Amino acid sequence: MTTAVPAKDVRENIPIEFDFTSDLGAETITAIAMTVVPMVGADVAPSGLLNGSPTSASGIVTQWVHAGVSGVIYHVICQVTTSGGRILVLTASLPVSG
Repeated sequence: MTTAVPAKDVRENIPIEFDFTSDLGAETITAIAMTVVPMVGADVAPSGLLNGSPTSASGIVTQWVHAGVSGVIYHVICQVTTSGGRILVLTASLPVSG
């Protein structure tokens, strides 16, 4: 499932949240992997959009993002592994301006 996130200015540092609560049941998140891919436009180092490591609390994963290339729309992919061994994925579409 892809969620559209409001546009971010290249100077901003903002959090993006991925809500896995409805998919977890009694399971917990045991591992998180974040990937960034440009959907529109070009960025030679798209992972530079990520600022620090993602955190998880009560089934919600938060990843801070900063910088980016103006005019690029990024596909931010959050993959989690659950205590039951399942792999779940949520994505966000993040346009960058400025």
